[in-house]
Amino acid sequence: MARIYPTAILIVVAFLFLLFLTPFQAFIPMNTSNLRNHIDYESLAKYWAPIVMQDTSSDNYRADYITCYTYDGDYAATNNWDNLDNYPLKAYLYYWVVETETNYFIGYAVFHPRDWSSSLPWIDEHENDLEGVLICVQKDGGYGKFLVMETIAHINFYSYKDYDSYPSSNVTDGNEDIDGDVEFLTVSAGDSLNQSGVWCGEHPYIYVEGEGHAIYGDKRWENSGFPDGDGIVYYPTGIAEEPDSGNDNFCGYALIPIDDLWNRRYDSEIFSSYGTFDKDNGAGEAHAPWAWDDSDDGECYPPDFFDDPAYLVDYYHNGLGNFSHVYVGKSWNYVAETFHNCRSDYDRTIWWKVGSNSFRIHFQNISVASSDYVQILSKNGTVLWEFSGSDASDFYTPYFNGSIFGVRIVTSSDTSWGYSIDFVEEGEVAEVNIGEFFAYYIFTAIVCALSRKL
Repeated sequence: MARIYPTAILIVVAFLFLLFLTPFQAFIPMNTSNLRNHIDYESLAKYWAPIVMQDTSSDNYRADYITCYTYDGDYAATNNWDNLDNYPLKAYLYYWVVETETNYFIGYAVFHPRDWSSSLPWIDEHENDLEGVLICVQKDGGYGKFLVMETIAHINFYSYKDYDSYPSSNVTDGNEDIDGDVEFLTVSAGDSLNQSGVWCGEHPYIYVEGEGHAIYGDKRWENSGFPDGDGIVYYPTGIAEEPDSGNDNFCGYALIPIDDLWNRRYDSEIFSSYGTFDKDNGAGEAHAPWAWDDSDDGECYPPDFFDDPAYLVDYYHNGLGNFSHVYVGKSWNYVAETFHNCRSDYDRTIWWKVGSNSFRIHFQNISVASSDYVQILSKNGTVLWEFSGSDASDFYTPYFNGSIFGVRIVTSSDTSWGYSIDFVEEGEVAEVNIGEFFAYYIFTAIVCALSRKL
């Protein structure tokens, strides 16, 4: 008869105990379904890429040529003014796309090495100039239907709609006025412009002033001619060309993802402070899209134009139709960042939707004053998590159930610097019974041990 060893008895007891342990929940990272529309963001940016009507000044044509920040081969901000005549000025626009459940927001930024003045030099000038356009379209299963366009003219935003087409014709004044009517150049496959290399799409005309480079949406220079007769018409072709002269009626430009600058937003070689370009010339200053701000538009702040465009467009206008504030994607693979000096009495929630039933959030940085806080909210507004009164970096929240969440920041002073969320890890919460897991292996060991004793 086989002996039952005390050790074997203990193992059996442990086995029975573990077998009936209460199951626990485990977060299992996974590849989830993509909530984005099937149209890729680059194609969307090409379809709506503007026709850039660039006015030029005969005092210095080259200073009005558009190009990219690295036109001179480096990322130094303080040599762009001086290098203007030393390198080719091939034409580029920066772009980015933000997507909600109902809309696309396509942004474009126009760079000039100099913001200059022939009448007020050194007073109304600065090195590095970046101004831009935001196009909002309503989803329709394809490239969308145009809704509204915002342009930047120095420290002011201007709004334009298409009075002749639905749904844009339904848009009305909200907290800001509609400033004018957008005109489009439609390019179809096989037509003369397409054969010349221009991308197919609905291309709004934008009008860039000479010298100061403010952007407007209703000057109609394509009909009336440029103010002083000289100007360049830049077309979206995907080929970055330099104009033949300051009076060129066809010059191609290419697109560059905004990632090139965004990924270097903390680079002191480029920026003197968050979102502000460094310089070595001029009295003014230039800003990146995440620091663009209208000086008198009420409850809109940086980085709304760039990071929360649904809020800005909805705050500015009425008559937008079915209009969601829940984001589902961005072209630069970032969730949200308000990492700038927040205003006092600031309370904003940015909503996101993920493609699984559970998620956890990775904060790259977070910094709030002692009386302020950042919260993660459920779809119905329940506070799931809160952080207040200190700084932290590179950490995960706990995992949360649900597919829609809000990130809320509340400030009572202007000393908070907000948060930076670089990604959300999606997954599933699964029931795991550790007793069953270990029981299998322990039972196997017992059987093997007893079999050797029989």
